[in-house]
Amino acid sequence: ALDATSAFSSSDLLQISQKSATKACERDLASIRSAILTTGHPLVLMEATGLLNTITPVTLLKQLCLSNRKDLATRWKTRLVQYAILLQSAQLATRMLRFLRDKRMHLLNLEAQSKREWDPLKHPDWILVEIDANISIRQHQADMAVEMIRPPEEQNSIMQLNMGEGKSSLPTPPQHSRE
Repeated sequence: ALDATSAFSSSDLLQISQKSATKACERDLASIRSAILTTGHPLVLMEATGLLNTITPVTLLKQLCLSNRKDLATRWKTRLVQYAILLQSAQLATRMLRFLRDKRMHLLNLEAQSKREWDPLKHPDWILVEIDANISIRQHQADMAVEMIRPPEEQNSIMQLNMGEGKSSLPTPPQHSRE
C-alpha cells in the first residue's frame, strides 16, 4: 500500500508512468492513423480532400460502440480495444497522480490495488464506460454486472449492493450495454 512517507518516490513513479502511458497513446494513435490511411479506406479520400478534419481518439473509440461494432472487422476491433486500454491506463496514471497530490491516500490505494480481470474484448462497452467516466471498473463490480446481465439460470434474482462499492457509477452502465 502507498502512504504519505513514500510520497516522493511514488510521485516520481506515477509521473513517469503517466508520461509513458501518454506517449504510448500518442504512438498508437499515429500507428492507427497510418494503418487507416494506407488501407484504401474511404477515410483516405476524405482526409485527402480535407473533409475529414483528423482521425481522433473519439472518432476511433466511436467505432467500438455497439451500433458501429457489428460492421468492424475482428482485427480492427482488437486493435481499437488495445488503444482504448492504453487510453484508460493513461487516465488511471493521471488519476492516481492527482490522488497522491491531493493526499487522498485511500483512493490512491484503491486504484493501486485494482487489477482488470474482465476481458475488454468481450466487453468493449465497459472500457468505453471507464474512459468516458474516468473510472476503473473493479472486479466485484464486473461480476455484479455480469450477474445482472445474465442472471443465474435465467431467473429473476435479488442482489445486495453494498454501500461504497460503486453503485452510483457502476454496475448500472455496464449492464445497460448488454448486447
